[in-house]
Amino acid sequence: MSDDKTMRQLIDDIEAWCDPFLNTLDDIDALLTGNRIFKQRNVDIGVVSLKDAWAWGFSGVMVRGSGAAWDLRKAQPYECYSEMDFDIPIGKNGDCYDRYLVRGEEMKQSVRIIRQAIEGLPEGPIVGKVPRLIKPAAGETYHAIESPKGELGFFIVSDGKSTSPYRFRVRPPSFCNLQGLRRRLLQQGASPLIADPERRSAIQPHTELRTLLQQPPHHRRGPDRFARDAEHVSVHRSPAQRVRVGRPSHHHPISPAQLLQAAG
Repeated sequence: MSDDKTMRQLIDDIEAWCDPFLNTLDDIDALLTGNRIFKQRNVDIGVVSLKDAWAWGFSGVMVRGSGAAWDLRKAQPYECYSEMDFDIPIGKNGDCYDRYLVRGEEMKQSVRIIRQAIEGLPEGPIVGKVPRLIKPAAGETYHAIESPKGELGFFIVSDGKSTSPYRFRVRPPSFCNLQGLRRRLLQQGASPLIADPERRSAIQPHTELRTLLQQPPHHRRGPDRFARDAEHVSVHRSPAQRVRVGRPSHHHPISPAQLLQAAG
């Protein structure tokens, strides 16, 4: 199959997907939005004020759910977003329920963007001829995009002579969006823990990667890298398993001989 036919089939598939997806969102809305149990478990749970959202470096739905119309696609347009017509849904209470409502409307706005992108597709090749490896320009730069979880940024420092930059740093939105979780635990207890992270716009791999990169090298090898001090709070997953939430442990392992000597 030629590239043109493949592209045409892809466009047709995307267009055919849009209406059923909107129907699914309507079904979810009818099932959850007015549901008494769903509202009891989300209204006034995980409240984040706009002041705290800015102070903690939140982005994405975490600030929009608290009332800020902040979206990098509008505030700092990149690619072709300046040509797109779409709205920025915002909440006003900053709780899990508002973030749920914002998420639902964002998916509807995404369909608007998809349809405009299809209508504006130019004719011509679909794959640009670019080298697999590109030398970053000399100097330093930071660029961010509006990812589904919030601001995903990349900081690069390069001498312009190599495809490997001198310094490369990723700013994952999940790492910042989870910073206030400890405060939520201390203020509201563990009962909102199930609903809160699901509405905090975070995925665990982002936070684990950032944490491991910041640890000393000897904490990145073997099972010891998962050790934690009981500095903050303990979260019970099951009677037989306890997960400590806190800073990485910097204690060296104790040998059986040392344990016997201490006991004797």
